[in-house]
Amino acid sequence: NGETQHIYNYNTITVGKGYTKSVGMAATSTGTVVSAIDNILNEGTIDLQAKQSIGMYTDKFSQGKNTGSIKLSGVGDTDPSGNIGDAENIGISNKGKFEFSGNLEVNGKKSSGIYNTGTATIEAGSNPTDKTNIKATNGATGLYSKGTGSTITSNAGNKLNITVEAGTTKEGLAVYAENEGKITLHNANINVVGGSAGVATYDANTKIDLTGSTLKYDGDGYAAYSDGNGQIILNNADIEL
Repeated sequence: NGETQHIYNYNTITVGKGYTKSVGMAATSTGTVVSAIDNILNEGTIDLQAKQSIGMYTDKFSQGKNTGSIKLSGVGDTDPSGNIGDAENIGISNKGKFEFSGNLEVNGKKSSGIYNTGTATIEAGSNPTDKTNIKATNGATGLYSKGTGSTITSNAGNKLNITVEAGTTKEGLAVYAENEGKITLHNANINVVGGSAGVATYDANTKIDLTGSTLKYDGDGYAAYSDGNGQIILNNADIEL
């Protein structure tokens, strides 16, 4: 759709296992500035069951929003030895501007809940019981931000829950940033079981800020890992191993 056009989903979008490279909703534009409206909005459910799928996609001049549920359950192919390959799913692929709340679940190796090279914010509802939940399973990573100017900022406080369940893969992280990407998650709840790390940063001017957050890590790697150039801020954070 164009810069001034929009597609809103209030019901259910489902794509079965028999397809690959499916996309739930997408916004592309021929403009030169980021749209001032939500070009794609999901208040319902997006359920994609095939590998290499994208729940919601925005290009660099488009804007998206989710308050509903997104689930990508596709798995990679199985080789003759029984090894499961990469799923390469992305819940939200954002190059422009995106606001996320609600629920997001993504499965499989080389998959990401939110893959961000633009500007993304994480929110939560105003009711006391409202939560924003991101779950990554079987090798997937919860949040991934890459590139100069790319930011993911949570305004959800302790209403944000990020869970990683690596299964037998021993891969995946809760939060990953590289190449000057920046991720700010104050007072968030992060729980990683079996992943390669809890959070990780690579490259100079890259930053993950977990001020006041709780990070639980049960695995063979590191709760918080930097290559020596990336920065991780853990002021008043609680790390449980």
